[in-house]
Amino acid sequence: MKKTIMLLFALLLATGMKADETDTLAIDAIYKELLARPGVTQTAVRYTGGWGAGCANFSWLQGEGSGWTVGNRLTLKGVDKAEADRIMQVFKKYHERTHVAMGEGRADMGLERFRMFYGMRWSAGTLYFLKARKLGNEFCVPFDWFFRDYYKPKRNLGDAWAAIDAPTRRLLGLSHLWSGVKQNFVFMNRVSVDWDSLYVAMIPKIKAAANDEEATRLLQRMAATLHDGHTFVYSDYPQDLRTMPLTTRWIDGKVYVDQVLSSAFARKGVRRGLQVVAVNGEAPEVYAQRELAPYVSSSTPQWLIHNMYDDKNLTKGGDNRQMTLTLSDGKREVSVGYNFDGSGFDIRPQQNGVPIRFSLLKGGVGYLRIDNFMDGRICREFDKLYPQILQTRALIIDVRDNPGGNSGNGDHVARHFIAQSLRAGAWESREYIPAFASWRMAERVYRQEGALMTLDANSKLERYTKPVALLVNRGTFSAAEDFTALLRATGHCALVGEPTGGSTGNGVRIAVIPGVCTANICSKHDYAPDGYDFVGKGFVPDIAAPESYKTYFKDKQDNAMTKALQWLNKQIRK
Repeated sequence: MKKTIMLLFALLLATGMKADETDTLAIDAIYKELLARPGVTQTAVRYTGGWGAGCANFSWLQGEGSGWTVGNRLTLKGVDKAEADRIMQVFKKYHERTHVAMGEGRADMGLERFRMFYGMRWSAGTLYFLKARKLGNEFCVPFDWFFRDYYKPKRNLGDAWAAIDAPTRRLLGLSHLWSGVKQNFVFMNRVSVDWDSLYVAMIPKIKAAANDEEATRLLQRMAATLHDGHTFVYSDYPQDLRTMPLTTRWIDGKVYVDQVLSSAFARKGVRRGLQVVAVNGEAPEVYAQRELAPYVSSSTPQWLIHNMYDDKNLTKGGDNRQMTLTLSDGKREVSVGYNFDGSGFDIRPQQNGVPIRFSLLKGGVGYLRIDNFMDGRICREFDKLYPQILQTRALIIDVRDNPGGNSGNGDHVARHFIAQSLRAGAWESREYIPAFASWRMAERVYRQEGALMTLDANSKLERYTKPVALLVNRGTFSAAEDFTALLRATGHCALVGEPTGGSTGNGVRIAVIPGVCTANICSKHDYAPDGYDFVGKGFVPDIAAPESYKTYFKDKQDNAMTKALQWLNKQIRK
C-alpha cells in the first residue's frame, strides 16, 4: 500500500482533525476470542519516542511519540489463511470509517478518540495481534511490533532538539534530509545534481534562514532537485494548506478558473472559464515559475504543470497574507483578493461526496468515476455497483485527476477486469550491505516479481472482459498509475486522454525538523506488468485526447469522453 495514506494521517494530526471513528466492540471481540484460544502466548509491550537508532519505520507515530504506548501482543501458531482473512475483514470494516494502514497479511489502526492501537500480522501460519493504549499525548508503535517488546530510542530526539537553538536545529534538519536521501532514495543513480555538493552549498543558506518557514522552503527546493514526485518535504504547519476558494485549470498554455467555491467571489463576477491573466500583478506563468516550480517535486513536465496550475495549486499558500487574481473574459477584467483566513468556502466542489460513482450512458455504455484510491469506502461501494457494471455493453473508467492513495483499493477494482490471471509488475529497491561496501563492491538491487492478480478462486463473480476505456491525464498519479498499469495489461482496455503524472512508489518518512517539516523519500521502483518503466515518463494514452478551451468549458462533454465513446462504439459493433 502506498505511503500516501500515512502522509494524510500525519497532515490530519497536524491540523487537529480527527478521523470519523467508530466504537471498539468488533475489534475488542477479536482480541478476546484470540486470548481465549489454547496455545496463545501473551507478551507485554512498551513503546515510546520517535526516530532513533535501530528503528526503520513506524506503524503509527504521532509527533515524537512522547509518553508510553503499552499493551499486550498475542501470538498464535497454526492459523490458516482463511482465519487470518476473517480477522482482516474486521479491520476492513473499520477502514470504511477511519484510517487503517493495510497490506498483505497486515493491518494497523490507531483510534485517536479511544486512545487505542490495534494491529495484526499473519505470515506462514503464525498470527500476531496487538492491542495497546497510549498513556501520553502521542502514539508510538514501531513497524516491527510483532517481535519487538520494548522501544525507546537511545537518544530522546524531542528533548535533544528542544535544548538547541533554532539555527542549529535547521542545520541538523538539512543533515537529516541529506542523509535520508543518501540512504533511502531508490533513484539515487538517476540524480543529475551532485547531492553532496548541494548539501555543502545549502549550509550557509540554512544558517541564514530568518525562520522555520524559510528553512522549510529551502529544504523543499533541495528535495525538488531530485525530480521525483514521491520525494518531497512538506510543512507540518497547517497554514501551508490554505488556498483561495477556487480552482484553476491549465489548457493550451493558459490558466482558467475551473470551479468557484465562494459565493462572495461569484457575486464579484468570478465564474468558470475566465482566464487568469495576473497573479499579484504579474503573468501567472512568471509567478508560477518563480514561486512554485522550484519547490515542486516532480518526475515529469506534465506533473509539474499539474502542481503549478491545476486544482488549488496556483493559489496554494501564497504569502499567507494577501493574493490578488486578475481575471478576464477577453473584454473585461475583474480583480479578486484573498487574505488566506480560511473563509468563503461555502460552495461545495462538484466532485464532493462518495469517491466512486456510476451512471449509464446511451448505447449501454457505463461510466465509472473514481476520484481517489484513498477513501476506505472504495471497495464496498464498487462491490455495490458491480452488478450494474456487468450489465453494460462497454465501460468508461475515469481516473483523471485521481491522486492515488491505497493501491490495495485499486487492486480490488482491477481484479474484476482480468480475464483469468495477471502478474503485476515487478518492483526494485536498493540493498546496501556494509561489508560489500568495505570490499568496494557495487550496491546491489533487490528485485521482487509482482503478485499474481486474480479474483478469489471461490468467487462466483463474473469477470468483466468487455471493452474498457480508461480516461487518464497529468493528474493521474501514484496508486492511480498502479491501477492504470493493471488495466492496461488486461488486453481489452484502451487508455484515452493525456499522459499520466509518471510517479509511484513507497516513501520512507523522516522528521527533518521535528514539529516543523517532514520528508517523504521514495524507496521503491515499480514497473508495469509488461516491464515498462513509467516512472519519469507516465503512461502515454493509446488514444490522445488533449482538451481545448472549447471541449473543456463549452462542449456538452470533454474531448476524452468523446474519443472514448467513439472507440467503444466501434468495439461494440465488431
